[in-house]
Amino acid sequence: MPEMGSVLSILMKPGVPTVEASSSVLDVARTMKHKGVRNLFVVKDGKPLGVVRDWDIITNVVALHLDPATIQARQVMYTPPPTVGLNASLGEITKLMAETGARRILVADKSGMFGTVVAGDVLNFVSGIPSKAYGDALRKIREHGA
Repeated sequence: MPEMGSVLSILMKPGVPTVEASSSVLDVARTMKHKGVRNLFVVKDGKPLGVVRDWDIITNVVALHLDPATIQARQVMYTPPPTVGLNASLGEITKLMAETGARRILVADKSGMFGTVVAGDVLNFVSGIPSKAYGDALRKIREHGA
């Protein structure tokens, strides 16, 4: 993996929760439950196309009384997926979350997908009451720059 900026080295969770574009919304919901996440990145041939959020399932399938077994992820996904590069700043991450309403941001570049940043982790990071790991990370950033 290429080198990443100091903020992402702290906030990024490795691995990307994904589903194939052709997956049924029923399978998407089951995968969300199994992985304990509220959104999944939609991929085709390993490339990110979009993201399916729990809200997309509620408003585009459940509220319309559609059969989740017959609707595909590609039909309800939000596109393009909210994405930042490996050197994204905290400001870029929070701005993208605010503009898109995304709670999970993809960290990727042309060479691949590396992980995600979750809104809860960003809030913990900037809350002023960081965990010991976040406290250590904040000291590292202050010493070496963001």
